Amino acid sequence: MTRPCEVGARRPAADGAQRYNRAVPNTPRERSVLRTWSARATPANADRYVDFFERALARELRAIPGFRGARVSTRQEPDATGAVVIDVVTEWASFEAIRRFAGPATDRAVVEPEAKSLLLSWDERVTHHGLRLRVAPGDAH
Repeated sequence: MTRPCEVGARRPAADGAQRYNRAVPNTPRERSVLRTWSARATPANADRYVDFFERALARELRAIPGFRGARVSTRQEPDATGAVVIDVVTEWASFEAIRRFAGPATDRAVVEPEAKSLLLSWDERVTHHGLRLRVAPGDAH
């Protein structure tokens, strides 16, 4: 069984050479970098966070060259706290585009003060994934 490589980890290539898995669009199949992050909030503040994202963050993100889109999803925690998990996935053309947003520490979460006031907790780190395949809806023949 093969284990997925961590971003930045060395992995052997088919020709035996060592290469880094940087989740960078560097092959014809890797077209974007997905940046994922999660936070937790009360149900009411989860709705407020989504409103804040749409009202303020979306405009700021659209102004950054290389930003390709974002998705914000929520799910209820399966415990007694009643917290809502907020998952944010942003799509970027490259790590250079991510640096324009996050600065040089691209693995650190960027959490605005207004967002912090709405959240119970949040991940301090993000993860990056190379987008390898996107399947668009179409006719089911």
